[in-house]
Amino acid sequence: MTKSDVTLLSELSAYFQRFDKDQSGAIDVREFKSLYANLVKRGLTRKTLAGTLEELDSNRDGKVSFNEYVGWLMKQMQTNPQSRGS
Repeated sequence: MTKSDVTLLSELSAYFQRFDKDQSGAIDVREFKSLYANLVKRGLTRKTLAGTLEELDSNRDGKVSFNEYVGWLMKQMQTNPQSRGS
């Protein structure tokens, strides 16, 4: 891992934690509404709230983990290299 990778992961972790209000390590549906609004504002999704949650929640447990978020964001950044998730 490069220093740049570590810096990016640190930024993504801080961003994720802003929306994980109960500090459970996952973003539940209630918390996801705020994250979704921010993703739309940043142009990272054009899907509905439900569609975006379904896309991020890869294990279908009703929550978005940090790993799910990072995996989804990396896919978004490959599609649109100008976007950043923090």
